[in-house]
Amino acid sequence: MNQLQTNAGAAAPTNLYHLSRQWASRPDDERFVTLEGLRAAVALRTENVRTVEIQPKELYPDIVGRDVVLKHRKFERLDFTHWSFGQTAQVAKAPAAYLRRLPPELTTALLTHGLRVDSDKGESAFYYEDQGEGAGTLRAVTSPSYGRIFDLDVVDAVMRLNQEQGGRWVVPASSYTSHNPKRATTLYASDRDVFCFLCDPANPIQIPGQQAPSYRGFIVSNSETGSASFKLMLMLYEKVCDNRIIWGARHVEQLSIRHNAGAPARFLREAAPALEDYAERSVEQEVQAIERAQNLRLKTAAPGEGSYEDILRWVRERTGIAKGIIEDGWKQAQTEEGKVDTAWDMVQGITAAARSIPHTDSRIAVEQAATKLIPN
Repeated sequence: MNQLQTNAGAAAPTNLYHLSRQWASRPDDERFVTLEGLRAAVALRTENVRTVEIQPKELYPDIVGRDVVLKHRKFERLDFTHWSFGQTAQVAKAPAAYLRRLPPELTTALLTHGLRVDSDKGESAFYYEDQGEGAGTLRAVTSPSYGRIFDLDVVDAVMRLNQEQGGRWVVPASSYTSHNPKRATTLYASDRDVFCFLCDPANPIQIPGQQAPSYRGFIVSNSETGSASFKLMLMLYEKVCDNRIIWGARHVEQLSIRHNAGAPARFLREAAPALEDYAERSVEQEVQAIERAQNLRLKTAAPGEGSYEDILRWVRERTGIAKGIIEDGWKQAQTEEGKVDTAWDMVQGITAAARSIPHTDSRIAVEQAATKLIPN
């Protein structure tokens, strides 16, 4: 898939913390032991959703009991979630954290003023769960051009893949799986997002030159309420520890889809096929990609006489990586491998140099660029 970026040839592994951050922060009611349980929860909040486009000035906040709610001629009452209240406050150009600390009477007055006076003049899309008799729960406030990829569609794509492959994709094991499966799980969903990590521990891949075997794994995440883009991350890794850090990740491939007007079609066209293609790849395909990099000699590939300067210039033109990182990569390859003869050596060196980059996304971006050295 053209938009799937990869660091496929990276020999030096990277540790990924995306999953660990989710594991550490999710409460029990956002954790699911099975895909079926995850789907049921996501489907429940998707059954009766509606979207209406409304001028913010037509809305009026009110108080029911001691709860601040939203009213309009198209519905009797919408209760807020924490997330949708923040989005509504943003439309009203009011600080949500401050409003939450105020008495409801003052909160409704300030929200009303903001929606009438301070909000943009254009319509907003109000995405809510219809609970009958004019009542509901407001789940999101977005622009009318927001292209919603439904969390349910994302979970269904993962379930379909797993069913077609005989259930080979599973939650990684941990020392406490048997007595606390909710703590061990890597399947999460809240009222505004979904996040899954699954792996294939039964089919290890032995990478040439590496002692420990690697395993396939993937992360899928999405928010249909505007909290985050759709993201797909595919990888090989060495292990997932009890704290859910993904150790020794390499061959990391990423796809991100922003929720613009074309997002739903792009999800169907690119994301689901990419996941299926990844799952169906043979071990031989993974190994062959690495062997091509190991066999491509830099002096032959680089134009000119294959000097140090020729090679660095060729690497920079091919990858777009900053000169300083490429030079550090050369030094790292010499230190770790004792030579810089092949594209594999260079990719390994650049990946090692990238470990000094503090931000994970920036580090992975460098690793992805380095794979442009690998012949197709």
